Amino acid sequence: MNSKDYEIVLEEERKLAYQTSDVLRKLVCELEKIVVLSAHDYHSYICTARRLAHFASARFEGVLELISCGRPWDAEIVLRSGCEATLKILFLSYCDDAEREKRIEEFWVLSTVDNIRKQRNRAGVRQICNPEERDDNSAFSVSDKYVFEGIIHFSDLAADSLPKIGRKQRQRISQKWAFTSMVEDIDQYLIGEKGLPSVTSLLLHNYGISSSLIHADETGVGLVYERVERSDEEYLLLHKAHCCRMMSDVLALFGCIAMGLSNVFDAEQLVLCVVESIEKLMETFEKHQNEFYATQKDFYDGILSSKD
Repeated sequence: MNSKDYEIVLEEERKLAYQTSDVLRKLVCELEKIVVLSAHDYHSYICTARRLAHFASARFEGVLELISCGRPWDAEIVLRSGCEATLKILFLSYCDDAEREKRIEEFWVLSTVDNIRKQRNRAGVRQICNPEERDDNSAFSVSDKYVFEGIIHFSDLAADSLPKIGRKQRQRISQKWAFTSMVEDIDQYLIGEKGLPSVTSLLLHNYGISSSLIHADETGVGLVYERVERSDEEYLLLHKAHCCRMMSDVLALFGCIAMGLSNVFDAEQLVLCVVESIEKLMETFEKHQNEFYATQKDFYDGILSSKD
């Protein structure tokens, strides 16, 4: 591949990533203004949603930084974390008040209990801390023993102050907060109860791709190698379309956060700000994605015609 052509494409992506980052920071500031005004009336919800929103925004910034460095696959993996945080905000937002308080407790307290239980039960940790069980071929050094002893001691202290939860209840909560379960619940609320369109399709798209990349399965490895085997022209068009799709997702996900918040308290100004701020960038992203899709039209038309 001509390195000059690649650098030209990468520079275009950097400019778009920086523009997207500027818009994102503006929207985060707007979110803060609205949250402060409503913090007193919706304290527990806003405390949780605010932290999740900041967590998601920081991951989105990481996505944009990786795009600007020409690392789209790594950006896809980091985007997964932002998607998860966005989904949790929607899960806390799209339900009635009583269920919302229950979910907030599950997020902060009950999930903490389960995490502490898992932390204490790490077989490797127990082995390091128990000389009789220690394997001399362990990858951990003897000094690590003190670190893990501290973890177990902290876990013991924390566990004493938290409610006891049985195995069946832990399993029920874990299933309730599973990615696909939350997606189904949100869709049921939006489509079934509110008559609104689903907002979870882009979450599922990233979930599938990122899972394959994270686990390095045949699909994830195949995605990476399939791209480098394309012609130089297709490679550059697809690279740009991929990055534009992720930048579009970043702004769309922040829009989902704004809509979720507005279902609980008055955040319509934030929703309007998102719509006004992202319109031009979204048009640019769509243009670059369509440039690649145009090169694939004959291929997909051929596949569809063969089914008739």
